[in-house]
Amino acid sequence: MMTRKITEGPIRNKALTKKELINSIGEIIEKEGFSQITIVNIARYAKRDKKLIYEYFGGVDELIQEYLNTRDFWDASEEELDNITKKHKLNLGKDIRYQLLEKQFDSLLKSGEMRGVTAWEINGKNLQSLQELAQKREKARNQLFDKIEDKHSKDKDKNIKAIEAILMGGINYLTVHAHTSESAFHGIDVKKKSDQQKVKKALKQIIEWAYS
Repeated sequence: MMTRKITEGPIRNKALTKKELINSIGEIIEKEGFSQITIVNIARYAKRDKKLIYEYFGGVDELIQEYLNTRDFWDASEEELDNITKKHKLNLGKDIRYQLLEKQFDSLLKSGEMRGVTAWEINGKNLQSLQELAQKREKARNQLFDKIEDKHSKDKDKNIKAIEAILMGGINYLTVHAHTSESAFHGIDVKKKSDQQKVKKALKQIIEWAYS
């Protein structure tokens, strides 16, 4: 006899409610900014009783932590990291560095939610959750590039990590600035396709120079 699939009930409803509460954090960040993450706003966006935030997560901080975990780009498995390492070992990580910078740029351009989280992290609000997220990203990135580029880092006088940090910081600022101040920065407006291509070309040129 086949088991009937359960489409309703306490377990399914709880999972759905938790997902809606988690997603409400992203909606608030995108539409109103991280400063408006309050228990009242969360309940309003999720259309759920605010007591469920405590019942399912323990509180707002814990809900925010769960939200950050579900949105983390660097949540990669050991197997995925090993596959990336093998693929990019020969060029010492040059291609993947550019690809990750381009991905970061495109993701920030497309997602108001991601821009909000970036601004939130820079601002330092809810410091513990954001520190844990940053530490996890840093650990994963170090695990990846330490395997790929040790020899290159020792043999060259260019500090690849410092160069990449400057590029990442520039990407973060350009994208957040363009959508908050509604103005160009140093003649570059990344909301324009033509200027997006200029930035990508410059990123590639700098990475090529760094590895030359």
